[in-house]
Amino acid sequence: MAKFGIAPHQFHLTWIKVSAYSRPMSTLGLTSDLRREQILEAAKRCFALYGYAGTTTKSVAQAAGISEGLLFKHFSTKAALYAEILSEACEADPELLRLRELKPSTATLVILILRDGFTFHSRH
Repeated sequence: MAKFGIAPHQFHLTWIKVSAYSRPMSTLGLTSDLRREQILEAAKRCFALYGYAGTTTKSVAQAAGISEGLLFKHFSTKAALYAEILSEACEADPELLRLRELKPSTATLVILILRDGFTFHSRH
């Protein structure tokens, strides 16, 4: 440190936690619909990565690059966020309607992800 003209007691490191899906806080003024879609996409990534139990609203907000408070303006709870993702999937594929009856869980998400992956690969 002395080599750079900084005494050891003047040197301070700040560590920040960065996950695979971290983004800086967004300053763009997105419309409500676009912001909602941004949150849903981030939630899908988090649920896929951490499962239902391991995903928090804080991790979704961080992945979306927004504050947790802004997330709560769009979705009141993690369960509401999950329900919206499930609802969108069921609208796109009526065969998934049976998933609405299942308890929110990682197992239910696996069914959804496997189904979406199969649908994607069969179309491309």
